[in-house]
Parts: sequence; structure tokens; C-alpha cells
Amino acid sequence: MAAIENIRSLTGAQSHPDSDSNDSRRPLTTKLHLYEALYILNRGFEAVMLALKRLEELGVFQQEGLDAYKVLVEKTRAETNEELTTTLQAYEEDDSAYWDRRHHERQKLLQGPRRRLLRGPRSQKGNQRADQGTSAGIGTPKPT
Repeated sequence: MAAIENIRSLTGAQSHPDSDSNDSRRPLTTKLHLYEALYILNRGFEAVMLALKRLEELGVFQQEGLDAYKVLVEKTRAETNEELTTTLQAYEEDDSAYWDRRHHERQKLLQGPRRRLLRGPRSQKGNQRADQGTSAGIGTPKPT
């Protein structure tokens, strides 16, 4: 029990800093807490298995009784992990779809007609150099 209390909590973690106010995704903290819970849970199952092994070494239980407990613990671990990883998979798929949409929106913005607005007006300085006999605006004279 004390080992679980020593785990540093992620309650101070924030959601994605650039997330939209109308973003319906789950907060990043929720996802992090699920991963943390999965880790703690599996560590706990491992502690139970080690305790059962120790009891076996001490000869406290009959072998078939211990085997039954081990099977029960591992079955419970597997079912719990399956449930949690299914939930995590849904979170990750939602996150992936969200960031994929954001990526495509950004690509459209960078390739669309608004790109010129983002870059600003063309530099008049470069055009003046070309008119003054320089090649490609790099200061080398044009061949005559």
C-alpha cells in the first residue's frame, strides 16, 4: 500500500496547451492518469505474484491451492488490462484523428491563397536589386 502512495501523481499535468476551447477531446490528464493507473495496477499484480511465490517457498499453502490463486490473479490481471487498454486505444484513436485533422487544416492553410497573407508582401528590396543589374538578388552582376 505504501508503494502505491509513493507514486508521484500527475494531477498537475495540463491538457494540450494549444487545444481549442470547443475541443471535445478528453483532457490529456485523463489519458495520463489511465496510463499511470495501468502501471500501478500491473505493479500491484506483480507484487501479489511475488507474495504468492514467497508463501510457496515457506510452504504455507498446498501447491494446488497456490496454483489456483496464481491462475486467478493472472486471469484478473489479463481481464483488467484488456479493459483498460481498450479504453486507452479509444483515447489514442481520438487523439490521432484530432491531430490528423489539425495537420490537414494546417497544410491547407499553408498551401492555400492565404499563404501570401501569412508571408506578407514581397520584398521590394529584392525586386530593386534585380532592376539594378544583379542576378537573383545575390549581389553578383548580370552578364552583359
